[in-house]
Amino acid sequence: MYAIDRSRDALKKLEGELSKLKNVNFSLIETDVISGLPIGDGEVDFAFMSNVFHDIVAEGKTQKLLKELVRVTREKGIIVIIEFKNRESPFGPPLSMRLSPEKVGELLETWGFEKEDYLDVGEYHYLLTFGK
Repeated sequence: MYAIDRSRDALKKLEGELSKLKNVNFSLIETDVISGLPIGDGEVDFAFMSNVFHDIVAEGKTQKLLKELVRVTREKGIIVIIEFKNRESPFGPPLSMRLSPEKVGELLETWGFEKEDYLDVGEYHYLLTFGK
């Protein structure tokens, strides 16, 4: 398992939690995902992003991220994205940065991912699943 984040603190916290699990091999990678991942082509079965896709889109780095996802995700791999709903909430990005499920789907489908499922995961978030 790979855990990738640009925050050393977030990775340290995760390392503490993962070290409690038995028989779980993991690699923590401190990097900005769009800088290029130190992962081989087709090595990823399952990729999960939570509350970060809107930042990547706002920074204009969508194509770089999706190019890397296409490269590292194996055929029949799964991509899961959790994002904020397009409405006011007591936390999260400004409304102008929030992405509709349709917009996220459009962006991933352009790169060959197929939308498989949508789940409403509470008052403030939705989850989308894509297959390669």
